[in-house]
Amino acid sequence: MSEESKQVVLRQIEALNSGDLDAAEALTHRDFFNHDAVASRANGPQGLRATFANLRSAFAGFRFEPLDVIAEGDRVVVRARVSGRHVGEFAGMQPTGREFSVQHIHIWRLAEGQIVEHWATRDDVAAMRQLGVLPQPALA
Repeated sequence: MSEESKQVVLRQIEALNSGDLDAAEALTHRDFFNHDAVASRANGPQGLRATFANLRSAFAGFRFEPLDVIAEGDRVVVRARVSGRHVGEFAGMQPTGREFSVQHIHIWRLAEGQIVEHWATRDDVAAMRQLGVLPQPALA
């Protein structure tokens, strides 16, 4: 199951990168729950579609580049470089026109050949600094 699960996750990442929201939704289980989404975001395939659409409208050239992919049982872990240019409103922030590039770690759980759960650890502080939303740290 590990290799098949890896391929499902990689296909969903490619769907995010290409903007093929129908393909991303087709890989998503009806009971999908994103532990990393804002509380107001719907669950299920529609919630995933909304998250992907939001990212793609807020960041031109949005790219999720897998660096390491590890699968064990029903879980797939991806260390990735995530990047884009801030061109649309995101989480209440007006567009800055600036680019960001940070690393994330994502974990997916699969059931019945589809993605059913998602967790992430993101470097949001570094992204906000690169976008100019947060100040750079003072050097001692």
